[in-house]
Amino acid sequence: AAGSEVRTVEGLAADGQPSDVQRALARCGAVQCGFCVPGMAMTVHDLLEGNPNPTELETRQALCGNLCRCSGYRGVLDAVREVVAERAADTGEDAAEPDGDEPRIPRQAGPGAGGVHSSVFDPQQQHPQHPHDSYGQDGPDSYGQDGNGGQA
Repeated sequence: AAGSEVRTVEGLAADGQPSDVQRALARCGAVQCGFCVPGMAMTVHDLLEGNPNPTELETRQALCGNLCRCSGYRGVLDAVREVVAERAADTGEDAAEPDGDEPRIPRQAGPGAGGVHSSVFDPQQQHPQHPHDSYGQDGPDSYGQDGNGGQA
């Protein structure tokens, strides 16, 4: 719409230098192939703008729309914690203590609103095999080229 502001990942940089979020993503190893990094950076900036001290679950919920096959998201979560701690140190606030006066709501939709349920991020949670998985537990390498395990 006319007169609207459009934010891009390039606009996050100040004076040609990467933002604190972009630097933290790089330091924490969240930028392996680079394909998802602009979206991750924009999402993390958006999250921290609306919620300066998100929990890990709130961070995971905010990231549920960003797909990354390389990082496993651990580096992104570490980067968010690092930025929160750095910003708290700069302002003299305690990063471990959320401000009780302001709502701590992520700006992006979470589970139940078309996102991914938080249980998929729990490494202790056992997930049943997908009923339409034609490869089974051993993956495609154990099967012949016909997709039937070499059986006709």
